[in-house]
Amino acid sequence: MGINIPVKLETSQTIGNEINFRSRPFVFNGIWVKVVGTMNTETLDGRVRFERFQRETRVPRVISQLTDIKRIPEVEEETIGLTEAEMAALRREGLNI
Repeated sequence: MGINIPVKLETSQTIGNEINFRSRPFVFNGIWVKVVGTMNTETLDGRVRFERFQRETRVPRVISQLTDIKRIPEVEEETIGLTEAEMAALRREGLNI
């Protein structure tokens, strides 16, 4: 049984029929995470894992380099809701939610 969670990709790399990818940070069940995984482009089979992401404070950081000032934008917050069946499936796979 699979669970579909829409994510925005941060990086991806194609090697033959395999795509390796890492998502941008998002909120999953109240926890900031990234998804890292691989997928076969022909069979659409693959595996993913969730990694905790330590979110920075809400105050944007300002970096000063000589006279150059750059603002680093915050990460977009994306709340994803799952059904009870989807959460139960993730628990069976070992995700502590």
